[in-house]
Amino acid sequence: MALHSVAIMQPTYLPWLGYFDLIDQSDCFVFLDSVQFSKRSWQQRNRVKGPGNKSFWLTVPVQSKGRRNQDINEVTIDDTKSLEELHVQTITHFYRKAPYFSSYIDELKAI
Repeated sequence: MALHSVAIMQPTYLPWLGYFDLIDQSDCFVFLDSVQFSKRSWQQRNRVKGPGNKSFWLTVPVQSKGRRNQDINEVTIDDTKSLEELHVQTITHFYRKAPYFSSYIDELKAI
């Protein structure tokens, strides 16, 4: 079977829905993770909407000391920080009153 479309994107943290649509619409999707990691970018963090239309950053702590030019696929998470707990608490705080929140929070926690 011949491929009709190929999409290539760098991985991001909590990607937007259009990212998944691009994957779905492609015959072949390539995660471009053999390029330089960009600290404090969408590769490492994303925003959630908070009260009063303010946004709050959810950032994945990474080990970066002495690793300035590392590729995305070489990045390791700094597990000395409570990433999962903090991010789930933040999302729960901001979205617990949203429709369908209770339908999805357990799946999010599992991930």
